[in-house]
Amino acid sequence: YGEYRRRWLGKIVERYRGSGTTVVFVMLPRGPVVRPPVKTVSASVRELGKQPGVKLGEEHRYEELERPEYFRDPLHMNRAGATRYGEMLVDELARLLGAV
Repeated sequence: YGEYRRRWLGKIVERYRGSGTTVVFVMLPRGPVVRPPVKTVSASVRELGKQPGVKLGEEHRYEELERPEYFRDPLHMNRAGATRYGEMLVDELARLLGAV
């Protein structure tokens, strides 16, 4: 996945370089089953995060949403999960972009 991320996410970063746009990468809730936590962001995303105009969200921010009551199936959040995720994402983006 590292090469895939470097290539495709790198193209997104390149596209917006110098435009004044900030590219933000955040982890998403992975599913309704409690799994071992992700130890670190992938090295490829971490490399992209060092570039100007790119910010990385906090790695473990959304793990609290990885519970059955927030998912309607193994991949998709339900209304409660999506609402809570949206609230958390707004706070994370405000922190990353300096709006708070």
